Amino acid sequence: MKRQSVRVELFPLKKEEIPAYLDDKGILVNDYFKTYLAHPTYQEVVERQKCLVEIVSLAEMGFDREATAPQIEGRAVEMGYQLPPAHLGVYLRLALLEQEVSRDAILSQGKSPDGAICLLSPQLEEEFTFPRSVYLRKVDQDLWLRAARFDDEYAFPLTTLFAFVTNNANEYNE
Repeated sequence: MKRQSVRVELFPLKKEEIPAYLDDKGILVNDYFKTYLAHPTYQEVVERQKCLVEIVSLAEMGFDREATAPQIEGRAVEMGYQLPPAHLGVYLRLALLEQEVSRDAILSQGKSPDGAICLLSPQLEEEFTFPRSVYLRKVDQDLWLRAARFDDEYAFPLTTLFAFVTNNANEYNE
């Protein structure tokens, strides 16, 4: 997949409404996502807004080998990207219903999943036992929004895709 820009519409949706809303759209979630969503600092969207999201691989970010979350976050900021807020995963999943199917069907194997689009949002908890971010994946014909746990030492493969908000996101308010 090459670099991709996606226009994402955010709209008011209460935390307790999100699981049923996703289920109605045929989107599956894992238990880590439910834990992530229930965190007290997970902020809901309170008014309609739009943003522009850039999806890039580590190679497109200029990395020549695998990289850790702190390295990726630093490079993203250098490139003018903003880390996505925790709630953006829900809306990006809704905007990307046509995601490519993963080459493997294994959902949890302790490594960056094939075909996943990761969102490195600011951590909700300092402990690495708490889900740190979310990712979008299509396995067989099922769309997933999953949360994942990893520490600062975990290295993402060079082919991993990440979604960031562009600095001109506020300019996309038609």
